[in-house]
Amino acid sequence: MRLHPEQIQKISKMVLKKIKGSGYVTFKVSEEKIFEKIVGVITKNMFEESKLDEEAQKKMDQARSQIKSGDLDEHRAFQMIKKQLAKEKKFVL
Repeated sequence: MRLHPEQIQKISKMVLKKIKGSGYVTFKVSEEKIFEKIVGVITKNMFEESKLDEEAQKKMDQARSQIKSGDLDEHRAFQMIKKQLAKEKKFVL
């Protein structure tokens, strides 16, 4: 799933608000620094998933002839490959 920067900002604000409102956490740095860190974590995760998509697409291209001859459609095969790659890399989708 691709998120626009505005969506990442909005999600990050919601996460910060939830953390702040929980009462379980005391901030030792400014909220702005925490907000920037949340944005960074989400952005990095999106980048890593994009790399995973590219790798899955390469594997799809290599196996395209096998997929066409079988009963498996390309979208399903892509999802299976991506899921397997994520598992191997310990990446949570």
